[in-house]
Amino acid sequence: MTSISLKKIFAALLLAAVFCLSACGGIEEPEVTTAGSAGTLAPGNPATSSEEETSGEVTEPDETNAPVYAATWSLAEKVSVPDGGGYELPAPSEEYAEAEAYFNYLTGLETGEDETLGIRRPTAVCMYNDYESSRFQCGTEDADVIFEIQLDYSSTALMALYYNPTSIAKIGCVRSATPAMAAIAAGFDSYLLHCGTIGGADNLIASLELDRIDARNEAGTDCFYNDTAIGNASSYAYSYFTTSGRIAKSLLQLSEGGAHFIAPESFRSPFAFADEKYVPDGNPAGRIRVFFGGFQPYFLYNNSTGLYDRYQHGAPHRDTSTGSTLAFKNVIFIYTDTSFENGYMSHSIVGSGSGIYASGGRYIKIIWSKDSEDAPFVFTDGTGKPVLLNRGKTFVSVVSRSNSVSIY
Repeated sequence: MTSISLKKIFAALLLAAVFCLSACGGIEEPEVTTAGSAGTLAPGNPATSSEEETSGEVTEPDETNAPVYAATWSLAEKVSVPDGGGYELPAPSEEYAEAEAYFNYLTGLETGEDETLGIRRPTAVCMYNDYESSRFQCGTEDADVIFEIQLDYSSTALMALYYNPTSIAKIGCVRSATPAMAAIAAGFDSYLLHCGTIGGADNLIASLELDRIDARNEAGTDCFYNDTAIGNASSYAYSYFTTSGRIAKSLLQLSEGGAHFIAPESFRSPFAFADEKYVPDGNPAGRIRVFFGGFQPYFLYNNSTGLYDRYQHGAPHRDTSTGSTLAFKNVIFIYTDTSFENGYMSHSIVGSGSGIYASGGRYIKIIWSKDSEDAPFVFTDGTGKPVLLNRGKTFVSVVSRSNSVSIY
């Protein structure tokens, strides 16, 4: 197949998308609180427990009448500027046209793409997750993987990874990158989109030679824009957004500087996926709550969907452009050593530690490891075997060892 025909195939797919818009030997485990059992998982309803939580006094939200912020910030209001579409990414060479190209290695699901497209590099987008910024989050429902990073005693930030962000109307609000985000992005060989840095992340990003787009720099003017409606109603700190067309244009600009669009042959995904539905051989996990000090998000297992629905700030965690509650096939918690640097929590994510993996309404204890800042995570069980994830979206919480996770 000629290079011209490859480009035509790739360009057609991109334009169509844009326009369609424990056993933990030797590792000290943090406390995991369990209470009773997950109870009966009634079809169509989130799992509940007859037991009361033993740590933390939390008022459960009314899950049937929780606010839908999309009623205030409609999709039409959000897409207030041209998306910068009409840009074509170059086609990869045929040498990477292998079986893996049919699958999104972030989810294990088929992509439906032509095998000549090769294995894409994902795009990572940094976002804050305090109450105010979460009101304006959009594009989160389409993320294949979301990492949650604890920033201080009561707040977190998110990093959303997209295997192919070219069909998403709007993504944001985009905020600062942390050192942990930079190291995680490097492990996925992803592009990094952010607005500023905190905790010395600039130096790490430079040393890792990450392909990044920073809204503070000249290159960021093509990738990001200010949503003035949100800026006027709340804060301009929460008004940075991007779109699929703007991302495509910016990646083309990166390619002019030598960035590659396709993962190298040596790349290995951090995730291993089960061929068939897999339920961890552990205790029930109908409700999982993590304690970030005063901020205590949680997940409820929905037996009818087989997914964990995410809740935070007293309501379902929603993508405000669609109103949909974020839901995940897999939920992972990794415990890290932490310290405070420049007013923010710094996570030691190089090395190894204990963690939790939940899917299908049950959980097991796991061990995570990361050999270097640019190496991928490796997740193993108590016997040293790779943890098999179910195919679908994954949420990963990076938690200080001083905090706890309650499972019911």
